[in-house]
Amino acid sequence: MFEVLVQNDNTVAVVKRQRIMQNSKLLDVLQIIIPRLYDELDMSRYVARLEYLTPISHNHGFVELEIADAEYKTDYILYKLKIDTNLTSEVGNVEFAMTFIDVDMDEDGTVETIVRKTDTFIMPIIPVSNWFVASNSALTALDQRIAATQQVVKAMADLQNSLVQDKLDDIVLDTDSSTIYGTSGGVKKGTGIKVSDLGDAIANDTADGMVLVNTYEEDGE
Repeated sequence: MFEVLVQNDNTVAVVKRQRIMQNSKLLDVLQIIIPRLYDELDMSRYVARLEYLTPISHNHGFVELEIADAEYKTDYILYKLKIDTNLTSEVGNVEFAMTFIDVDMDEDGTVETIVRKTDTFIMPIIPVSNWFVASNSALTALDQRIAATQQVVKAMADLQNSLVQDKLDDIVLDTDSSTIYGTSGGVKKGTGIKVSDLGDAIANDTADGMVLVNTYEEDGE
């Protein structure tokens, strides 16, 4: 976990460090803590945006943060962000800054936008051995193979569960809607067949009101 504290003078202090390795994906967590009140303003009302700048390509992006705990240690707000490859694909110092935005309307109906910005802070990305690294991917080739295998296993498990759950185990006649439909575990599946439509289909295969039944066996059977 990499943890920072946004202070009321808008400086940002790194209070807990963790080695963030290049190309790591959704493993480490960036925690951002801010005091709930800033000049008597309730920061929980504000939209929190984390801006970042990558060290090599200088790609500038942002992530909208969601509050993980609005009463963290009573007087603070906690944001959590899973660190993805958009932040870890390049070795060096990723630079961050926070922006808080709120839109309000005064008694006269005038809309005002309040913006708070913080100082920057950095998170170092540590290089790893380039063995098996796929140059055009954020994940190593070995990581991709392992991930692909896991995806196939989970997909097959989901498919099997879906087939079991959707397998019809009964047929029900709904007298209220005059419909025949199949069920699985007591749950209706599909739209069913109207009894009137079934009657018409049977009538089309009758002669003089009698249903024709083929009792002849085919030759060779």
